[in-house]
Amino acid sequence: MTKALHIYKRLLLIILFFCSSLQAHEYYVSISDIEYNTKTQSLEITLKLFTDDLELALQQTDSSAVLSPEDSLSSQDSLIADYCLKSFSVNLNGNEAPYTYIGYEFEEDVTFCYLEAENIDFNGLVDANIAIENSLLIDILPSQVNLVHLRIGDQKRSLLLRAGQTRKTVTLQ
Repeated sequence: MTKALHIYKRLLLIILFFCSSLQAHEYYVSISDIEYNTKTQSLEITLKLFTDDLELALQQTDSSAVLSPEDSLSSQDSLIADYCLKSFSVNLNGNEAPYTYIGYEFEEDVTFCYLEAENIDFNGLVDANIAIENSLLIDILPSQVNLVHLRIGDQKRSLLLRAGQTRKTVTLQ
């Protein structure tokens, strides 16, 4: 019994050691999808953000901002629109693609924000320098990573943007 108790104590110490060395690690990630719609000749943009992180960012502008599916959409809409338009942009050959904020919706703990750049000629995208700037949440969460997926025709690119590198340029062939 003493030997079993001794083994039990050692095992318990080993387990406690390993458990104490594990630290909680939080990841801050957003996903942005940019897709060219040939029928409407537009870039359709979807920004996927964790709702609590977006709320924290909005509170930098309006300390009373609370994002909730139960609240009136119009009270939250202008805050979200301003933030998205300020923190995200697409440039084509050095010219900002004029886009509009369409709206947003909640799905569990994620907020989907929708933007659209209209009147984009597909031929103008071939061999174009497409610069994406995405600083969403980086100002409040320095470890934030923004993943951007770009789909134009049959070409796909993915970009990883973070603090110190919030803008990248790609050229599609």
